[in-house]
Amino acid sequence: MAYCNLGVVNMEIGSSLFQRIVEDIGFGILVLDQNYTVLGWNGWLVHNSAISSKEAVGSSITELYPEMNGSKLLEAISACLKEGTAESLSYRLNSTLLPILKDKDGGQEMMPQRVDVSEILLDNGQSGCLVQISDRTNVFNRETVLQQARVSAENADKAKSDFLATMSHEIRTPLNGVLGTAELLKRTELDPEQKSFVQLMTSSGHSLLKLVNNILDLSKIEVDKAELEIAEMSVQSVMNDVMELFTNTVVNSPIEVNVTIADDVPENVMGDASRLRQILFNIIGNAFKYTHHGHITIQTILEYSEDSPSLLFSIQDSGIGIDEEMQMLLFEKFTPSGTATDRQVGTQGLGLVVCKEIVDLFGGHLGVDSQLGDGSTFTFSMPFKLPHDTIEETFEPEGTLGEASESSNDEQAHEASSEKHILVAEDNLVNQLLLKTLLAKAGYRITIANNGQEAIDHINSDEKFDLIFMDISMPVMDGLEATSIIRNMQGSEKDIPIIALTAHAMPDDEQRFREGGVDEYLTKPFKPADLFAMVSTALEPTSV
Repeated sequence: MAYCNLGVVNMEIGSSLFQRIVEDIGFGILVLDQNYTVLGWNGWLVHNSAISSKEAVGSSITELYPEMNGSKLLEAISACLKEGTAESLSYRLNSTLLPILKDKDGGQEMMPQRVDVSEILLDNGQSGCLVQISDRTNVFNRETVLQQARVSAENADKAKSDFLATMSHEIRTPLNGVLGTAELLKRTELDPEQKSFVQLMTSSGHSLLKLVNNILDLSKIEVDKAELEIAEMSVQSVMNDVMELFTNTVVNSPIEVNVTIADDVPENVMGDASRLRQILFNIIGNAFKYTHHGHITIQTILEYSEDSPSLLFSIQDSGIGIDEEMQMLLFEKFTPSGTATDRQVGTQGLGLVVCKEIVDLFGGHLGVDSQLGDGSTFTFSMPFKLPHDTIEETFEPEGTLGEASESSNDEQAHEASSEKHILVAEDNLVNQLLLKTLLAKAGYRITIANNGQEAIDHINSDEKFDLIFMDISMPVMDGLEATSIIRNMQGSEKDIPIIALTAHAMPDDEQRFREGGVDEYLTKPFKPADLFAMVSTALEPTSV
């Protein structure tokens, strides 16, 4: 009869106490000697292996399970017997440990196990090996459920991203036609009533575009795809750009508007000018929306902290104000408050939510101080660094309100040569008309292609083109396939500048289009000034 020492208890295998322990315990206990002979085989193993103790005890483990030869488990047992090392093995790395089967829906499958191998002192004074086997089926099932949930969540995120991309494209394409047509109408002779209608059309279109952009920005932030484009920028220029958008509002409003930038604010800082404009436009737009008389004061000052200097922007108005309950929910996503204030202003809540997320990306803070009926003050900070080649100096603000940007570019200031020939590949009839009208009025010769294949046919003809505007989503042949064919042509046609003019506006679209061969990227709906700026850049002579 063999003996072993389990911890501090010395007992003979087969004794009543040991038998009760090993028979009732909820995992397998296997004891081996130096010859790999089974000394102990408990009830759990009997139940799960269909091998009785009588058959197992006295047999070699490799005789019971020849398939263990060369296995990781046998290596661990050998190391334990020779060197006294302990090891734990899991089904994650070793799908087959002991070939123990379990019933499963009328059939059998391998049991997920955890096996712990450790040294044990036998009563004959030699070292043996204690192997403990536990059923990990429940853990395996939980992990399987979690894995399936993760895959489902990833699929849901992808479906949402695909939906947003499709929604963005489908909305931007007709919206470009609406805003572009309104822009063309502005340039015709209109009576005052017609001008007000066109202005209303333009304002509504831009409101819809703002909503689409806010939804897309929020989706990017949720999946951590929103990025800041840090570059040298002028705080004064950004503020002028924003305030220019509100010029008509200010002219036709009794509200007193004051914009100041402190003298010690650096002229140029490193930051994301586009995102800063977006924040200012949203908050200042709300101030105009909810202030019917009184004043709006916009201030920019320099604030110092231990980490880095920050720009502190303050937008204070004398409008209707916000109650305390609404303030607590102001930056929450899609949270209607149901208050009288909310019903009065009809807020959607998206603009400020996006502003808050962008300010967080900056590493700053956005807050509000308000009382119902007594106006509101929104403040946000933007940490910044100075450009490497900038000497710290102060400047006097040159202007504040309604100052037009010198970079404004439209066809009136755009000198074009009638010899320049532009190919427009666009399937939407309204956008065709818009582009043809704008570019033709600027003096360019225009040829329209309804899809990518027609664009290729035009290029393969005797026509010569100086620039191509390429829509991406078109029937017959899309813009990327057409661009690829052009870039692989043998003649000078392969070097024609191509500007992607598209409603695709998701985070990775621009990089994907540039990698596909386009030179520039302009999203719909576009501003004529941006369109002509790209045309000028693309057609300017290349210095040799």
